[in-house]
Parts: sequence; structure tokens; C-alpha cells
Amino acid sequence: MSETNIPLLNHYVAVQNGTFSPRAVNGEDLSYGDNLKRIFDSEINKPENKERPLVLFFHGGLVNEKGGVKAAEKLKDEFYDAGGYPIFYGWQSGFGETFFRNIPEYFIEQFTGGDGIGKTKLFKILTKRLKQFVVSKVKDVVTSGTKGSGNIELVDPVSSEVEREIDEMEAGPLNFDSDEMVLTKRQEEQLEQLLSDDRKLKAELMGMLTESIGEDGEGNVKGESFEPVESWVSASVMEELKKDVEVIEEGEKGPFAFAKIIKHLVQIGVAVIGRYSKGTDHGLRVTITEEILRKLYIDDIGAEFWGAMKKDTADAFKPNAEKYAGTAILKLIKEARANGDKRKIILAGHSTGAVYICNFLKNADVNELDADAKFDVIFLAAACKFSLFANTLENHQDRIRSIRNFGMKDRVEQADKLVPVLYTASLLYLVSGLLEKNEDGDLIVDAPIVGMQRYYEDRKPYNNDSAVQKGKAFLANKNVWSVVTGTDGWESESKRHIDFDDDPKTRKSVGEIIKSIVNQ
Repeated sequence: MSETNIPLLNHYVAVQNGTFSPRAVNGEDLSYGDNLKRIFDSEINKPENKERPLVLFFHGGLVNEKGGVKAAEKLKDEFYDAGGYPIFYGWQSGFGETFFRNIPEYFIEQFTGGDGIGKTKLFKILTKRLKQFVVSKVKDVVTSGTKGSGNIELVDPVSSEVEREIDEMEAGPLNFDSDEMVLTKRQEEQLEQLLSDDRKLKAELMGMLTESIGEDGEGNVKGESFEPVESWVSASVMEELKKDVEVIEEGEKGPFAFAKIIKHLVQIGVAVIGRYSKGTDHGLRVTITEEILRKLYIDDIGAEFWGAMKKDTADAFKPNAEKYAGTAILKLIKEARANGDKRKIILAGHSTGAVYICNFLKNADVNELDADAKFDVIFLAAACKFSLFANTLENHQDRIRSIRNFGMKDRVEQADKLVPVLYTASLLYLVSGLLEKNEDGDLIVDAPIVGMQRYYEDRKPYNNDSAVQKGKAFLANKNVWSVVTGTDGWESESKRHIDFDDDPKTRKSVGEIIKSIVNQ
């Protein structure tokens, strides 16, 4: 534990929407922009600091202001003792304290709440049936070695048996030809029948339609009565169903609406199987959850907020150094270098902080830093896409003097349960599976993420992805996959996405990297 106790005022800048926070610094009559200038003009030039490399630390986007300050308080002394001069870039998105709190009707709060998505009968029944069917399909293909054209032999529907089958499937790699893992028309019809025959599922679906669409005002459809059921199903899905129902004559609404939504649910099973055939699955349990959420619940809003949060990292580098914090830091570095201060600079980023670093490297060129201005980079559970990282390498690789990439081994990543029972993998799996979009604005399934070990495997489809291959080649022998110990600077015992700025071994490794850079 460090015995140094340097004031946070000299090592912290608060940022909102890419601009300096309008609040005064710790009650002082001083803006964060002016404080940053003071740090560069005075603090880093004190005799005890003149030879120290700057360590610019960008925390993750899901960290609220209190968490950012806490991380800075915890790390500043350690980084300083290692020989660096740390500056913590505490940024908040304009969409509130955390990403998830801004979409409560679709995400974590409702997953875990008493009447949220994960607790609804619809979600539970649908998950159970899809697990039974997908397990049966995968087992049929792996066992028989052929996709077959007839019905799939369904495994025992008892939940304990289905879960046992899943555990066996996920104990090791599955060997099958991708063409075999495709549903035939007859098998799609089998799934449709399996769902249609589930009376509990029908009651939930018709109750949902009664509540949201209103069949005859009393929930009566063709002689059947269904209790209204509150639904978390997204507005766009319900609107689609409503439009379809409205064109059918009175008396036919109920059966038609039920058949329509059943066909919608069948496409979830088709999508899950399709991901297995392409090698983009995230394990059976997680993939089923992702596809249910994608088709029924999230309505793209999660991707919109994730994209907006990443946009904040780019906005910080807009012109006007008096306003935008990223541009201000680059301007101050440029001025310091022009005055002879050629000290080394380390860029460390946790999670979405890695996106910040990519934007920083890009804007080092935009702001015309001298060609000798190079940076040592540390990624901690990097949440940036390989496409962004590859583009950064393509255009700004010369700005990177060294790099080290910390992440979790895939089995550890999968064990980092974001939401117990419901979403049993890490935040980066969720980002990869549900939140990333391509340049055309379409959601990407299984978007390759730099901080995830799975994308470094030599298998399809990643070995055909040019961005993955470019990033992977650059990071060869520069990765630290937790849990690993034994070599200074290459250790980590992080077992959760949020651990990387808290785990003692990882923090020690970052300190060792700083020391090695100081001594170069």
C-alpha cells in the first residue's frame, strides 16, 4: 500500500459530453479547464515531477462520477510511486450516471426486478422451449453428423435434463459442419408446432395481446378468456402485431394474432441455430437470451445508448480547446513539447476507455503533434471493436510506441455473470452480442471486441475477418489473459469486467509497466 498521499486536485479532470464539467473543482473557485492548465503549467514541472512520464487514465463508460473519483483516489498514489505522473480523465455521458440506468424499461433493473423481463412467464416459458429445441437440434447434428430433413428427436423437456444436456454440450468444443446446423423447413414447422402446443405460452401471449392490443375490450377471443398480462415486449414489435391484427375481420383477431407472434418466436430459434452454423454463438444459454432480447425486448435502444456513449469519446476532440477536454489535453501536450518537454506519455484505458484512446491517437495526428510524439498504451478489458482498432492501426500505428492488452480468459469471461440466471456472461459479451452496429447502422451479431480472448482463436469466422487479423497480429505476444501470475507486468487475477482497476495483481502489473517505461 502506498504511503504517498498526493491531492486529487492535481490529478483529476471531470468531463461531461466531451466538455469540461461546469462544476467548480472540489469546492475551489476554479474550473476543470483552468485546473488542467494549472497542472500542465505548474504541477508537472515541479522538480520532483519533471522526469515523470504522464499517465493519462480513461475509466470505463459505465462508471459514474463517484466511481471515477474513487478509482482515481485508489490509483493515483500507486501510479505516482511507480514513477509516473497520473492524470485521471473522469468522463460521464450526457445520458446520466450510468449506461444501464438510462434504459431501465429494457435492461438490468427490469431483468432483476420483481416484475421485470427475466421474471415474466413469457420469458421463462419461451426460454425453456427454445432450450429444449436448440439442444435437440445441436445434439442431433453432433450425434448423427447430418442435418437430416425430418423432425428432430426432442430431448426430455424436464428442465433438469435439458440443463444437463447443455452442460455436456458446453463442456468442450462441438464438431460439426456448418451446413449441417441449418433448420430445414420441416424443422421450422416442428418448432412452430412445439410453441403453439404450449398452453401456458399461449395464455401468456394472448394475455399480452389482450392487454396491449385489446381484442374485444374484455379479453374474450373465440370463446376463450385470457387474463391481461403486462408485457415488456418492445413497442415496435407490439405495433407490428397491432397493424397485422387491424386488417383482419372481427372474430379472427385472436387466432391470427397468436399465429403471427408464434411465427415471430420461431425466428428466434432460427436465429440461434443460424449463429451456431456461422460460429457466432455465445454458448447456448447466452445466445438464446440474446436472440430473445433482440427480437422481442430491446428495440435497438440499448445500441443507441451504447453508441451515444461512445460518441462522447469522439466529441471530446472537437475543435475549441477551451471547451473540449480531449482537444485541450492534446493542445497542452503540443505546447509542452514545443517548449522542450519531451517526456513519455502512457495512455491507459479500461473498457470504453480504450475507445477514448483510439480517438486520442487519431486526434494526435489531427492536431499535428510532432512525429516523435509517441505513446505507450495499456488496454484493460478493452470494449472497442476490432474494426475501430484496425482503423487506428491503419492510420495512426506510428503513434504507438508500445502496447499491452489485458483481458480475461474466455472461460473466465463467460463466468462473469452480468445478470445471474438471465444473462450468464460478461458485459463485453453483451456488447458484442446486442449493442454494436456497423457503419450502415445495422446491429452486429457477435461483434469482435479487442478485450475478448474468443476473437483471437484461429477459427471461422474470425480468421476471415481482416480487422481481427490485423489487430491480432499487432497484439501478438502483448496480451495478458486473466487469470495469470508469475511474471512482473504480465499478471492479472481479474475475474470480472469491473475488476481491472481494482484487482491488486493487475494494478501491480500496470505499476511495473510504468516503472519499465521510466527506466527506458
